[in-house]
Order: sequence, then structure tokens, then C-alpha cells
Amino acid sequence: MSCLGLWLSGSLIHSDSRAGIFHWPVDPITLNIPHYWDVISKKNARDLSMIKGKIEKKAYSTFQDLDVDVRLMFESAYKFNGKASEIGTYTSDLERIWEDILRARAVESNRTHKKPRLA
Repeated sequence: MSCLGLWLSGSLIHSDSRAGIFHWPVDPITLNIPHYWDVISKKNARDLSMIKGKIEKKAYSTFQDLDVDVRLMFESAYKFNGKASEIGTYTSDLERIWEDILRARAVESNRTHKKPRLA
């Protein structure tokens, strides 16, 4: 298990109480949004529990791979809800937090002159 990868996902999960909407897969039945899968491809659906699971299984070899999944999660939220919606606003806030995490990691990595790696 990558301690750094778990730290990154944990930082994102606990960064804002509203991040809870991203903790688990969207359940269109429970949320009464039966058309969700018409808008969002199941192939591209991402949530923090899935991302954390991939980190634990060491499925990401680089930060870039992790970043792609996190950004897919954000893009899906924007696509389904719209950027101006309440969820779109939450997503934008969380995306800024993610950018801060990545910037901080890049600064730390540059100080040690090592390429960022998850494993």
C-alpha cells in the first residue's frame, strides 16, 4: 500500500465536509436520478472509494495516473450537475483543494529532486 497515495486521497476526502458526496459511487436509484447513466458513462465513473481502492492495490504507477481519475470524478460531477449548481460549486472547491495538494507535492518533490511516485 502506498502511504503517499493514501495520504493524497485522505487529504482530499477530509479537506472539506462536502467531499462526502464523492466518497461512494453515485446510486441513481437512491438519489432519484434514473437518467444518470445516460449522461455519465459507467466506464468513466469515479469516486473516492474507488480511487482509494486503486491506490491500495497499487494500480497507479504515477501521480499523473491518479490525477486522471480524480479529474474524471470532477468532470462527471460538472457534466451531470453543471458548474453553476450547488454540487458544481462543491466540485470546484474540491478541485481547488486538489490543485493545492498537487502543488504542495510538486514543491516537496522538487526539494528532494525526486520524481513524484505513488509506490
